[in-house]
Amino acid sequence: MRDEGDFEAYAVARWTTLVRTTVLLGSRPDVAPRLARSTLGLLRAGWGRRDELGDLDVHLFRTLLDVRRDDRSAWWATDAPDDGWPLDPQWPTLSASLDTLGPVDRAALVLRSVAGLATEQVELVLGRELGPAPSDDSLRRVSESLHVTPLVLADVATEQRADRRARVRRTTVTAGAVVAVLAVVVGGATWWGTRPEPVPLLADVPVERASNPAPVGWYSDDVLHLAEVELRIEALRTFFEVDDGAVYTDAVGEIVHVDLEGARTSIGKQRLDGTFQVSAEERLVAWVDQTGRPELRVWDLDAGQVVGTVALPDDEDIDVVGLDGGTVYYVTQGRNYAFDVEEGGEVELAAPKVLDVASGAVARQDEGAVSVASPREAEDEIVTVPGVGAELSPDGELVLTRTINPVSEVGTLRLWDVGSQAELHTGLSTTDTVYAAHLQVDGAATYLVELAQPDPDDGPRLSNAGSLQLTSCTAPRPGFATACEVVLTFPRSTTWALAQ
Repeated sequence: MRDEGDFEAYAVARWTTLVRTTVLLGSRPDVAPRLARSTLGLLRAGWGRRDELGDLDVHLFRTLLDVRRDDRSAWWATDAPDDGWPLDPQWPTLSASLDTLGPVDRAALVLRSVAGLATEQVELVLGRELGPAPSDDSLRRVSESLHVTPLVLADVATEQRADRRARVRRTTVTAGAVVAVLAVVVGGATWWGTRPEPVPLLADVPVERASNPAPVGWYSDDVLHLAEVELRIEALRTFFEVDDGAVYTDAVGEIVHVDLEGARTSIGKQRLDGTFQVSAEERLVAWVDQTGRPELRVWDLDAGQVVGTVALPDDEDIDVVGLDGGTVYYVTQGRNYAFDVEEGGEVELAAPKVLDVASGAVARQDEGAVSVASPREAEDEIVTVPGVGAELSPDGELVLTRTINPVSEVGTLRLWDVGSQAELHTGLSTTDTVYAAHLQVDGAATYLVELAQPDPDDGPRLSNAGSLQLTSCTAPRPGFATACEVVLTFPRSTTWALAQ
């Protein structure tokens, strides 16, 4: 699996050189950062298999050449803006000299002089023998005069999604043309009888613009509250937020993608008590489809189609427990499995049971304890904390679990730092009944907590207005108390859900 921290460090270290190399290869300075982000996005997609890529610099600049070749806006234009052009006075002379070189010779010179690759690396990038040749110090100095805006890592993921959508559009157009030709050659009736089933579209739901008082999405009284909109959806059971809306299941097990305009698309169907997972970053959804024989399915939200399947045994206890780095983790017949979506391969994992995965960290349930293996820790080092069940923070650095009192059988929520094994203050009381929790990227958390009743012997009063509290807590720090505030309250008797 991909170690996001390693990728980010490599991307930041190579960013300036990557952009400058792109410009000196012949791309417009205003276009070069986008091409560099696309290049890093492709590298990021395969980062989990980086050991198979060989020399990372060779792979990076080979990918850059492919990106430039496929992008028509990559080349110089007479109306290119002046902003960001090399400022060194030698540039006009060097530019004219570069223009006299063929594409391969120019690439070889720039990769040596600007990217700093050795001759052997340049030969691997270009796929041919070149022989020894010096680099050009004047070309390097000119490249260093080109100002490069610092890399925003979030923009790499954005560019990656945009590129994926563009590829989907190109594939759709090509497939449409092929189908049109086949329809003429084979005959419309034959094509009609074998056409793929259309993706079911559901009726749009009402949308209202409204700011969410909570830092995460939540659902109550048939209204799904996202950052800037409220969507009226009946019988929602669980949901995940994505950039353009949410993916949810309803009372009959249907999995639905709803966008911020209220448009809905049916993705599939799972059993009523089934679990599904969503990777908002990779735009993938994984679940066990129960319309026929059990089958693990993975859906690409951008492509609008299934991109991976695994036939499963007849087992009513199949759970999809995680989706991370393009890999789906699921448990069936007491065994753990991992399915690589891109490669299509499936492997069995060792016991104990996998509970959650995030950024390469894997949480498992031992007897009365949760073990977490993180790629950021020393090799083979596993951190163990007391608890039952687990939720990892998106960066895999924190784990939320419960310890159960054997006498009262009441569970107490506990939060641990994986690296230091230090317990962190959740901000809640040990007597609070927590129905749901959501850890955020920075370690801050949102909890759905039951409001204490005047007479606890009576049990929860379902009719009591304000019997549930949506509580937002700041990011915890070792040795410090965590501050929390009640964002809103609503009746315990209403339907509710917190973003997973």
